[in-house]
Amino acid sequence: MLVADVFMDNIEDEIVHSSPHSRCIRLWRRYADDILCVWNGTYLQANDLLRTLNNSGPAMIFTLENGGSKTNYLNLEISPTER
Repeated sequence: MLVADVFMDNIEDEIVHSSPHSRCIRLWRRYADDILCVWNGTYLQANDLLRTLNNSGPAMIFTLENGGSKTNYLNLEISPTER
């Protein structure tokens, strides 16, 4: 588990927070290897981030789920609201 956490920390620093993708990320939360991302970009941009994440190393395979009006994360059902 520790190795996976270090790997994910590295990915977050290099790809998520320091790349052009970071301007589309409204929220990024991770618990172990489960990630919740609130995205404020296009579907094509989201797929580009997914490709970048999957090219970061052979050990992890990321998938993308479009939650729409609600999504499940861990044991929670989450519905977005406007602020």
